[in-house]
Amino acid sequence: MQERRTTIRIGRLSRAQYCPADDLVPRDGRLTDLSERGAGLLTQETHRIGARLTVTFPLPEEEEPLTASGVVHWSDARARQGRWYPLGLEWLPMEETARHRLSTFLSRRTQERPLEVSGKRILSVTLQPVLRRTVLVLGVLLVAGFAVWVLSLSQRNLALGEALKQRTAIIRHIEQREVVLERELTSARAQLASASTTAANVGAQAQELEAEVGRLSGEVERFQQSYVRLREEREQLIQRVLELEQERLRLAGRLSSIPDLRLAIREAVEARRLAQRQARTQTVMARVDAARQFAAEGNRGYLVRNGRPTAGRSTMWIRVHEPEPLIQP
Repeated sequence: MQERRTTIRIGRLSRAQYCPADDLVPRDGRLTDLSERGAGLLTQETHRIGARLTVTFPLPEEEEPLTASGVVHWSDARARQGRWYPLGLEWLPMEETARHRLSTFLSRRTQERPLEVSGKRILSVTLQPVLRRTVLVLGVLLVAGFAVWVLSLSQRNLALGEALKQRTAIIRHIEQREVVLERELTSARAQLASASTTAANVGAQAQELEAEVGRLSGEVERFQQSYVRLREEREQLIQRVLELEQERLRLAGRLSSIPDLRLAIREAVEARRLAQRQARTQTVMARVDAARQFAAEGNRGYLVRNGRPTAGRSTMWIRVHEPEPLIQP
């Protein structure tokens, strides 16, 4: 017996975003049709049957998009449309809010145009006698209730099977992640040990830097003191240069004429002669003082005492004679 659909499916081409369960990186896609049981989707790559996808697509007249998860029910890579791969998605159990939003949207869209039940349009029914119509309605209601009950059981069975598959896939994925995390943990431990060694080396270098900083601080203080002293000397030199500049200007003013130049030369010559006479006088007086001191003290049997002659004259002669031979008795 051919299976008949009892859910509403509408054609809808809109933008959507999807991400696989093992990646969680959103990708752009296209939504081709939509129903309460599943949706048609165009993706950028192929997906195996049974893979889990999370789809987010907008609903007209609503601000927030609808997000639902499903498993790939069919996929045909040969039916590629340009850069898109078609596939059929069967919804996993949704939250009550999401399911209600989807049902409301589908109901609103089916009221705007003819519905399709199992892909066939509902035919208009001619009026029948009241009794026959009541019997038919009761029969249809009973059949529909039984079909809904069977469909609900089938959907629950499928949902449980998919949940079991999903649970198995999640457990397998967790085991793989555990192995990867164990490797990463081992690598992190090695990196931590290396970082500890590096930190110890950095601590030793920091102590050396502290000692070097202390030494440099002392040198900076000495440099500052030397700088202050040099600045004082510089100020003194500047003052001296200013004085010399004033003297130069004064001399330049005096040397601006021939008479002044001759007068300046005579003054310079006289000043030099006076300095020479004073130097000779000081030398003579020093010799006289030394002679008086030596004369007052006397030689006391020393010709040279403390590196200086004891006589009043600055020049003396010392003659050494050959020793006389001893006469034998």
